[in-house]
Amino acid sequence: MYLKKIFYITCIIILATCSSSKKTSKRNFSGEIVYKTIIKPKTEALNVDSLMQSLQGDETRYIINDSLYKSSYYSDGEFTYSFTYDSKTKRMYDYRTGMQYVTYRDSRAPNETELDIKINRDSVISILGYKAYQTINNTYDYSTTTYYSDAIRIKYSAFEDHNVGHWYERLQLTNGAISLKSITYKETHLEILEAVEVKHRELKPEEFELPEGLPVIASYSVLDEQVELISPTPNQIRCYQSKIAAAPDIYENEDREFTSYVAFLVTKQGKAKFAYAAEVDDYGLSKIAVDIIETCNLNFRPGKKNGVIIESESFLPVYFQI
Repeated sequence: MYLKKIFYITCIIILATCSSSKKTSKRNFSGEIVYKTIIKPKTEALNVDSLMQSLQGDETRYIINDSLYKSSYYSDGEFTYSFTYDSKTKRMYDYRTGMQYVTYRDSRAPNETELDIKINRDSVISILGYKAYQTINNTYDYSTTTYYSDAIRIKYSAFEDHNVGHWYERLQLTNGAISLKSITYKETHLEILEAVEVKHRELKPEEFELPEGLPVIASYSVLDEQVELISPTPNQIRCYQSKIAAAPDIYENEDREFTSYVAFLVTKQGKAKFAYAAEVDDYGLSKIAVDIIETCNLNFRPGKKNGVIIESESFLPVYFQI
């Protein structure tokens, strides 16, 4: 669920690439676009507040020029998550609040599905004074309508190897345009991402810098050989069981299972560091799961890339029978 969410969010902001103006600009775009996210439920039973909390935030600040971009997400004005693309390394760097490390993905990784997009230049709306035409993108489980403008475009040759989310293919189809609005049609609701501000300006290199002093490690998706948990020792098992036994009975004596996913850095020596909950629950179970990783001294077989052991991020499900 968490990993699908990251992929989905990545695809949505890649769809979000600006639109056209009262006058078509001949100059390549460099600057910032601010987006707001709105949920429109199809049924009154949908808990919109809960759904919004499951997203990265209600505001996205997107900076882009001809070789770099960065998407930063905010919830009620507080930073939650960002990912940055660097055309020199061909990497996408991910960082979320509370993490004590930065992960990187390879933007050249092939997509699992083909791009299915239809361009309707006759279907036009105005967004912030920009004339924007419609595209319709169909995936395996939803459809997204996105609006682009010929007035806000980048010179996209530096993104040629950027396959994630079909980014380069989209730039080719839209001649480098960045979207101003996307509407994703889900089963229970519409998810709308719309630009509320466009700022044309030169971007400074420091705006794309990663958080200072944090280790930069591989995402699980980069690895040829994934991290593996080594069979726990009796002491490790006792530690695990004692912490699970201390979990609160959240289902009022019903025998049910709850799973909490914990993310952490795995060193070259197979040790876990800097654990955090992928999703925080209201019962404190995610805190117990993190405590298990931090104190039970579990051992891991580290991941490999090209036959070489490297530091990487891993996820471990912790199961509660409560």
